[in-house]
Amino acid sequence: MPDMPGHITQLPYKAESSTYSTPTYSRGGRMGLPNYIHFVFQNADFRRLTGLISVVLTSWNGTIRPTWYKASLKIPSSNLNINKMSDSTPDLKVYRMAICLYPQFTVTDFQGPLELLGTFSTTNRKLLGGLFKNLPNLSINPEFVSDTLDPVAPLVGPSVCPTMTYEDAMKVDFDIIFVPGGFNPPKTAPPSSLEFIKRKGPEAKYLLLVCTGSWLVAYTGLLTGKRATTNKAVYKTVVEDTKRFNVNWVPKARWVVEDDNHLWSSSGITAGIDLAYAFLKYLVGEKFAQEVRAIAEVNTTEDPDDDKFAEYYGLV
Repeated sequence: MPDMPGHITQLPYKAESSTYSTPTYSRGGRMGLPNYIHFVFQNADFRRLTGLISVVLTSWNGTIRPTWYKASLKIPSSNLNINKMSDSTPDLKVYRMAICLYPQFTVTDFQGPLELLGTFSTTNRKLLGGLFKNLPNLSINPEFVSDTLDPVAPLVGPSVCPTMTYEDAMKVDFDIIFVPGGFNPPKTAPPSSLEFIKRKGPEAKYLLLVCTGSWLVAYTGLLTGKRATTNKAVYKTVVEDTKRFNVNWVPKARWVVEDDNHLWSSSGITAGIDLAYAFLKYLVGEKFAQEVRAIAEVNTTEDPDDDKFAEYYGLV
């Protein structure tokens, strides 16, 4: 790594200071080299990084103790295409999006769409705003909602830590309710999740359903008399199980938009990314949607009727 202009100054060790906390960790064995170097940047301006550097050294008796340094590093702006945005944008419209979690949900159902919809959150627009030419005066801030604040284990992948319970979320006005799919049938879902969707779904501006998320929402009655689609691998099961709810299930569709753009539902898993792109175009315009798609480097299907899996599963 080439040298960068700047300076690093060691700060005095303060055992009782809240500023320079020094947790001690017990480790077995003898280690004479540093374990790692951890950079904590308090003021992340990408043209000049200023903050604290924690150099964690391991002594011969196996005790780890951080030593704090003050650092100021200048990075040539020509090396970066990211410019820090101002801390506030006048008249910025912020949409709050509740992502509904429950045991054995599918991570990609929401994480794929979130790579598009979350790129311009109030936090990320400060970090990534310089990459966009058509940044809208709107942000989408996600909340991860679950029955409790305990980590929720998905069908595949790492557990996700909720940021809010369904009980607390009932007191919040959400603009978008996002329901991913999962492995378990709706009858096994936490009652609090169904109650939250049933009560807050009609109040939200938009209801986004991916994969078997539409199966779950069908149990709330919000899809009665409306068109929707779902994962084609379980399409017949979903249709049979929800007969009493009178949903107009669409067998061949990558995604379906219904109820005057209030209700959006997609086919299985990765189809959620196509839904998110279409929703992004509707919400903020095609130019910005294309910029976000280019950053994610994702190939989207732009025809909602382009559903090759309907034929694969013998639905058409």
